[in-house]
Amino acid sequence: MIEELKNNQSASPEDVLKYLADEFKQSPIQGNIKKHANLFIDLYKNSPIANIGMLSQILRIIPPKVFEKEFVIPLLKFVKTKLESTESVVEYAGISNLVPKKLTQEAVDLCWNIFKETLKNNQEIEENHLGINLLVRIISELRVKQQNEAKKILSGNDNRTKWDNELIEKLKEIELLEKENIDESEKKNT
Repeated sequence: MIEELKNNQSASPEDVLKYLADEFKQSPIQGNIKKHANLFIDLYKNSPIANIGMLSQILRIIPPKVFEKEFVIPLLKFVKTKLESTESVVEYAGISNLVPKKLTQEAVDLCWNIFKETLKNNQEIEENHLGINLLVRIISELRVKQQNEAKKILSGNDNRTKWDNELIEKLKEIELLEKENIDESEKKNT
């Protein structure tokens, strides 16, 4: 099945997980998932919207620290590289749901850099949402200076009046966005 998955990049998450459950009953599934992490990452890269569920299932199977090392960090590096080459990362917005709350410094740094890139002016709103969701995940890990920089980036963003209301509320809740910032920009746009 692994060879089929390697050759057929359109395998469904259900096929992959069924294969894992059937094939690895006699051996520890965690080790086998880790062993084939690159295959799962490639499946996700090739079809992120269809395969985000597969990664969510894997997150339920393996410990968060292993998932971070084997999946999250490589995927964050991939997204960061796409952003640096000015490619859209809208399809990969779901990755923020896979990022655990407690992260290594490497993962925090990657999330911080992706946040800054996705919140540059003229980025797509979905990319803004990806950056904001990553920021919400890492906020407790950031230094005060970075938190202040995040506030400045958020308040100066040209898309802030178009952000999802739920995200705006999260930002207000963690005191990264003040109500006045949104209210004032809405007045300017009317």
